Amino acid sequence: MELTTNQRVAAILEDKEVSSTRFAKLLQMEPSTVIRQVGGKSALSAELITKMLLLPEFADVSAEYILRGAGPMYNIPMDEEMIKAKAEMDSLRRENETLRTSVVNLIIELTEYRNGKK
Repeated sequence: MELTTNQRVAAILEDKEVSSTRFAKLLQMEPSTVIRQVGGKSALSAELITKMLLLPEFADVSAEYILRGAGPMYNIPMDEEMIKAKAEMDSLRRENETLRTSVVNLIIELTEYRNGKK
């Protein structure tokens, strides 16, 4: 079962050992508001999520994980090898797209040629 946004934030707080009260102080929000939102009694506000992601204590938290439940809970810093691999992948993707476009254009030309020959 996929976690709700509230449950994902609660899991992050648990993992970082930050209480809801401490979290509210960090966010400079009313504790009762934060406790209701994190506890799932009300929807998480954009203000809470935005403030959370801007706090140094949560700088490593993945916004993608919080908002969509996709990927790891924390952003993984890329080392030099990962950066090179990503650049190579991006280059290969661009090359692949260029080749696909060329193949499509050749198919169109061939079709036009065949239709003109009939």
